[in-house]
Amino acid sequence: MDNIPDFDIIADKREKIEAICEFCDYHRNAYPDASYKWAQKGYQLSKDLGFREGEVRCLKNIGYHHWHLSQVSLALKELNQCKQLMDKIAYYDQWGEVTMMKAMIWWSEGKYERAMGIVYDGIQLLEAKKMTKPQGWAYWALGVFNYDLKNYDKSLRCYGRALEIFNCCEPYNVDAESWCLLGLSTVYRAKSDTTQTWYYLHKAEQVSTLYNQWMQIAQVHYEMGHLLFEESKFEEAEDAFCESYQIREKYQFKPAMVSCLMAISDVKVQQNQPYEAMDCLQKALEIATETNTRAKLYKCHKKIAELYKSQQNYKEAYYHIELFYQIHSEIAGGETSSNLNMLEAKFTSEKVAREKEIHRLKHVELKHAHDAISKKNKEILASINYAQRIQQAILPPLDNIRQRLPQSFILFQPRDIVSGDFYWFKETEDKIFIAAIDCTGHGVPGAFMSMIGNELLHKIISDYHITQVDQVLDAMNVNIRKALKQKDTHNTDGMEMGLVAIHKQSHTMEFAGARSPLVYIQHNELFQIKGDNMPIGGIKLKRKKHFTRHLINLEHLTTFYLFSDGYQDQFGGENSRQFMITRFRELLLSIHQRPIAEQKQALEEVLADWMQHERQIDDILVIGVRLGA
Repeated sequence: MDNIPDFDIIADKREKIEAICEFCDYHRNAYPDASYKWAQKGYQLSKDLGFREGEVRCLKNIGYHHWHLSQVSLALKELNQCKQLMDKIAYYDQWGEVTMMKAMIWWSEGKYERAMGIVYDGIQLLEAKKMTKPQGWAYWALGVFNYDLKNYDKSLRCYGRALEIFNCCEPYNVDAESWCLLGLSTVYRAKSDTTQTWYYLHKAEQVSTLYNQWMQIAQVHYEMGHLLFEESKFEEAEDAFCESYQIREKYQFKPAMVSCLMAISDVKVQQNQPYEAMDCLQKALEIATETNTRAKLYKCHKKIAELYKSQQNYKEAYYHIELFYQIHSEIAGGETSSNLNMLEAKFTSEKVAREKEIHRLKHVELKHAHDAISKKNKEILASINYAQRIQQAILPPLDNIRQRLPQSFILFQPRDIVSGDFYWFKETEDKIFIAAIDCTGHGVPGAFMSMIGNELLHKIISDYHITQVDQVLDAMNVNIRKALKQKDTHNTDGMEMGLVAIHKQSHTMEFAGARSPLVYIQHNELFQIKGDNMPIGGIKLKRKKHFTRHLINLEHLTTFYLFSDGYQDQFGGENSRQFMITRFRELLLSIHQRPIAEQKQALEEVLADWMQHERQIDDILVIGVRLGA
């Protein structure tokens, strides 16, 4: 629990409430009990202080906690209080999220029209107030609803819009991003697009694991279970579903437990274990009934009916299929579908009319705005170009690197003018160090992180005289957290790094990696050392871990590569897919015997051919070194 700050040490009461609210907003899934406890304290303190915005934010998080414990009556009461208070004080920053929670509760109860209507009304209200950020959760809810209604293209647009909004907002909302990525993965699975499914699922897994988002981690296992099930890997699918169920059961996330149990029952049917399948479905039915999750309740009855039918127990099959049709017709009948379509049509037509009027009004001011924006853009661009010169100045000169490592190349291709990736080089009396570093973000934020990282690396090796690579990464982790005051500010920025130290005398080299691999080739055989699955900086781990030092023998001709994930993650090819690490390793093996300069050229040509007209999505950095030539 040392990750959770002690807010009682904050003397200023308003600052204390703000800190509590930020913790609850961004860590409520990682630390649900602590978040609930502090939200209650913050709510009472806000009431005592008359800080109404603090009341809203704390009450919202209390409602969130009760929602996920399926205490929906209590949650709705708190969320309604939230909306009333927001209306009273004209504070709408939390409107979209509170609307989403209310709508999700109604949707799970089968009140589809009511749920969809409140979301459309919420978006209209926020658009009228020119507030984009709070709309993110509303569009996310529409993504869920349209997925359930099998309107997959609409669902993709809604999830995409939500992700676009969240990515433009500060501070970074890991909870929101991971749910959007999972939503996109789920829809692409329904559309049988395996490539996109795995891409978004992998991204969601990375984010959720890094920030300890248990709810999203459970969903990742659940989605992986479905993919394995579709490949007829039933034992692996069952393991994934059970892993998801155990996490959800631990936190009593009951509606999601129902989904897991139904999925496990499908596996049991395929494994010819009907009695185990029935046990799962009866338990799912019990939980769905207890929580009044009608959207899942009718699915339970349908699966139970099908199972009884397969056992020729027609009496029980008939009983459950009757209940299925009864509940299904109540919540998803033809009239409901028609009304939902009318709601969407009304929302769309009103939005079009509103946008036309806004366009008309804006046209009058467009010339003045354009001139002002052009001037501002020139000023910003000048500042960024200046920042580029600063960043280039701190990068080690390539001539210095080639002087000590003549058989080497560096492919460095920032996505923007400045970069979050950077390369680093240093020579000591007995070692030559070279590293590839990938900082959080790209562009200006990533460049700031790269400057901090560069300075700390020099200090650790030159001033602290730490030269063993694993200890260098340990020291980097401690110093990044100190530099960004992560214990107090909850800042989660960090970096991934692959660091090599070449021993001048002993024909060996050391490697340590922070979520960054080393690839090396000897005797035409490729080897990969993955590095440790933890970043430098960011969220503090529950248990203190140290980085691992690997030793590589250099008695034979060796070519090694350090790189960020920009090259392998780049989209391109015929079907706009990622390049992927497997293809990247095969490429390195195929070119490793070429002269070192030709290797760089080959990597550039393959990348250009792969990208075609795709935009570059991340900074790209690849370092290649040949030793013993």
